[in-house]
Amino acid sequence: MAIVERPPDVGQPDEPRRLDWSRAIVGDPLPCIACRRPAILRHPETGRPHHKVCDEPVALAPAPQQQTGVILPCRFCRNPASMRGPEGKPEHWTCRAKQESRA
Repeated sequence: MAIVERPPDVGQPDEPRRLDWSRAIVGDPLPCIACRRPAILRHPETGRPHHKVCDEPVALAPAPQQQTGVILPCRFCRNPASMRGPEGKPEHWTCRAKQESRA
């Protein structure tokens, strides 16, 4: 059986390069160098304890907008929404959490 190399992640030209975590070492839980919470993964380049999510750049999702570019209101509080919920409707994460806790 031949070993096939994975092609590098291809992203948008303005996106930073992402690390290949497929070869990251797993070890005993140690404090992550970024957030200090226990991490079992080791950074693929440095070998230090690290979470993958602590290393990846944060990509903010665009706010839900109509075709005209107007930000839609949250279906719970009617303020401008920050995301689309699972049903595709504009909402805030906190508004959804409050609504689910009431149910």
